[in-house]
Amino acid sequence: MSRPTEHAGYREVIYIGPPPPRPSNWLGAIGFFTTFLSCGVLSPVGLLLSLLALPGRPRSFALAGVVLGGLGTGLIVSAYYGMSQESRYLLNQGLTRATVQRLREAREVLQYQTETTGGVPDGVQGNKAILHLTDAWENSLRYDLHPEEHFYVVRSAGVDQQYETRDDLMVRVDYLPSDDEEEVSYRR
Repeated sequence: MSRPTEHAGYREVIYIGPPPPRPSNWLGAIGFFTTFLSCGVLSPVGLLLSLLALPGRPRSFALAGVVLGGLGTGLIVSAYYGMSQESRYLLNQGLTRATVQRLREAREVLQYQTETTGGVPDGVQGNKAILHLTDAWENSLRYDLHPEEHFYVVRSAGVDQQYETRDDLMVRVDYLPSDDEEEVSYRR
């Protein structure tokens, strides 16, 4: 009587009928084709499906889906970031124009006050005169008097909303000193 052959404790399996189906990884294939057929529009979904399919065997479609989905997702993210940068730039450009207009209004208010009082307002008076004016970011404008150099500056904090930084917007107004320097410098 013959016994089945045994090798290292394993029995040889003999199939009768059709061979067993090859293992498949449907989730990996779905992830790959989702990315591929949508031309990258649904690549984040395809990437997620392919990542979930990576532990299964075979991994070929899952790996291809991860690569293709990663590239498509990267393109989507970079396009979104580029558009958001452009829109922020355009928004800030419009806000900058509005702020420059408000700085001009503040200059006119200060020039009117100078003409009516006969002297350049000191720091407190100048800031009180333009207190009602704000820049496009709803921050108050600031008046800085420089009596030694005979000019004053009306300043907006700009995009970062911090004074004394590179993005500050300002209007400088030079004035002629009056005969009485004390009156110009320290008028209250």
